[in-house]
Order: sequence, then structure tokens, then C-alpha cells
Amino acid sequence: MGKKDKKKGRAAAADDDEPADVAEEAGGAAAAAAAPKLVARVLSVGKHPDKKATKLSVCSVDGGGGAVAVVCGATNLREGMLTVLAPVGASVATPKGALAIKPAQVRSVDSHGMLCGRGELGMTAAGAAFPTAVVELPDQTIPPGTPFEPTMLEAAPVAAPEAA
Repeated sequence: MGKKDKKKGRAAAADDDEPADVAEEAGGAAAAAAAPKLVARVLSVGKHPDKKATKLSVCSVDGGGGAVAVVCGATNLREGMLTVLAPVGASVATPKGALAIKPAQVRSVDSHGMLCGRGELGMTAAGAAFPTAVVELPDQTIPPGTPFEPTMLEAAPVAAPEAA
């Protein structure tokens, strides 16, 4: 099964390099906007063990409840970054509507959530291509597990200089 099969709602094939089978259809864009997405710290990033999965990484992520494994195809992953996790039970936006996140195996590796880019957060223009990067929160002091708010993507506040 290839991309054509995915469009028809069939499970991703074992040779696809996309973690599409982590989600299942759940409803409209409103469901994605109301889902409980969380601030998360990427604890580690490793290569997917399947040599054919060259575009996938296996990450350990702390979304406030301890480390979980997430298989991700983002291009900007790095240890220590603060991003947004759609945990199991949450939903994300897609070009075809909202998708509910469920535990899945992505090319034989367990995945327990999805790291989100602007597209999955419902922050791209209608019809625009979804970015291949996950969002990175500029304020590194936000604790993992904090519910995500779009205002967190604004630049971190600059500390006022101390009076001399």
C-alpha cells in the first residue's frame, strides 16, 4: 500500500517512512483545536532501527508524566528542545480533518503520541502544505506537561536590565 492507500484510510504499509498510523480519524478542525496538547521536552533523539525508515527518528519525550517514546518524521528534532506533544487521546489537525492520537507501532517501534508542527496545531492556512518541522517553544522555562497555548510560540520575554 502506498500514499494512494493512505488517502483511502487504509493502514500505512511497512515500507512507508511516515508515522501516519499513529492517528485515526476523529472529526473536524474544532476537535483538533480543543485537544489537550502539552508542552514537552525532547530527552533524546535516535535513528529508527529499521534501515529503510531513513526519515524517521525515535524520540524519548517528557510531556510532564515521565518519558514516552514517540516516532517522528520531523526534520528539526534535537535533544533538549521544548516542543508540543499530542499525547494518546489528544487529536491533531490534518488537511482532511482532525485525527485522534492512539498508541501505535510505526515500522515495529511503539509510539505513544505525536510531536506537533504548526499544521498539526491547526495554525496553517487552509490548503497550505504542512511544515516538516515541529514547533520549538522559545521560552525554555515552561515546565513539561503544561497545556499548550498558541501564545507560547511568541518570542520569550526579554528580561529588563538591572538598574545600575
